[in-house]
This record gives sequence, structure tokens and C-alpha cells, in this order.
Amino acid sequence: MAKLATSNLTRRSVQVAASALRRYVKFLLEAEVLSDFVEVDFTSKSSSNKLPKVISKPRLQAALDLESHGSTNREREVALARDLAMAELLYGAGLRVSELVSLDLGDLDRRIQVVTVLGKGSKVRRVPYSIKADEAIGNYLSGPRAELLANREPTEAFFLGAHGKRIDQRQVRRSLVRLGLGGSAHALRHSFATHMLDAGADIRTVGELLGHVELSTTQIYTHVSKERLMSVYGSSHPRG
Repeated sequence: MAKLATSNLTRRSVQVAASALRRYVKFLLEAEVLSDFVEVDFTSKSSSNKLPKVISKPRLQAALDLESHGSTNREREVALARDLAMAELLYGAGLRVSELVSLDLGDLDRRIQVVTVLGKGSKVRRVPYSIKADEAIGNYLSGPRAELLANREPTEAFFLGAHGKRIDQRQVRRSLVRLGLGGSAHALRHSFATHMLDAGADIRTVGELLGHVELSTTQIYTHVSKERLMSVYGSSHPRG
């Protein structure tokens, strides 16, 4: 099954092959060729081998440009300021969406542009974030956050929803859809890693920024970069 999953077969073809293997093994068990205690793993690994989706730099630039989003009223302006700050931080620091929604006011040090996040396994890491992210954060903190919190209970939560409470992951996805970035916060994290590697960043450094424990977890992004490299070569070289 592992060999089938890593082949060029479609997911449907792999499923058909798995079904045939199940029937064959059942026949062997009934014929007592195989022991009843034989364990056979038919789990398809194809989904785990899928490369992450990466958002192109031009698309990101257009989506994260404040001027490209029309705002008809103040309520929309407030939501837009928050949405852009979240998207910039997801992409500018490579955060997981769970890390983003858990941020408190004290977790960001704007003097040095570093955010402290609680990652998987309750591991804390400090990650620098981009200048553009800091600009968007400054815009959000200059008024929109206070307006979201107006006449409501004070909270240390950094990003707030329409009712002044800590924003949740579903609301983040909706925000990204409004910005034209699809509904996947993880795509921004993937794009952060891939664009860093494309620019020559060391894979171990990128892994540390992402909060990966194993280097192998980060190596999937090198495959994405290699695919991009081959694509650029094929479209640019006269004999490509």
C-alpha cells in the first residue's frame, strides 16, 4: 500500500487496489493459507504525502493591501483592520491558527517585533514577525480593537470577535475568505515556510520558527520549493 500511495495513481485507483487486496487476503484467510492472526494494514498514506498548498506572492500582496479592500462603513473598517492584522501575523510569523487565537496582549513585544506563542506540546517559542505585520498590528491596536471591546468586559485576548470576546478559529477562516485568501490559515503558514526557503533560509532555522521538533517535518517544504524550481526552469529555459 505504501508503494501504491507514493505512485502516480489517483486516490480512487489506490482505493480500488486496496479493496482488491482486502478480498484477496480474506480468501487466503478462509483457505487457511494465512493465519487468523496476521495483521494487514490497508490504510492509504496518500493523504499524508500531499504537498501543502502555497499562496503566490502576488496574490498575497493583493490580499494584504489595505487599499484594495473597499469599506462602506466603520464596522467594516474595524473588522478589516483586525482581519489584515491576523493574516499578516499568520504569514509574517508562520503561526498555527490555534496559536493565533490564543494570543494575549502581553505576548507581542512590538519594540523588537517578536511574538511569544504556546505551540504543540505546550512548548513556548519566540518568533520574530515582519514589518508589514507590525504595521497591520499597529493599525488594529490604534482604535479597532478598542471599538470591538466597547461596553464589554475587559479581556487580555489580542484578537477579538464582533462581540468583544476572543476570536475563534472558525471566525479566522471567515476573515481569510473575506480577504480573498480562501479559508485555510494553514496555507499562510505553508507559504511562510516555502517563501523563506525559496529565499535561501536554512531549513533548520525555518523548522525552529515553525515550532517543529523533527527536521523531517520541515522537509516537506523543500519538496514544494523543488517543484517550484522545476516549474520555473521549465517555463524559463529555452530548452526546458
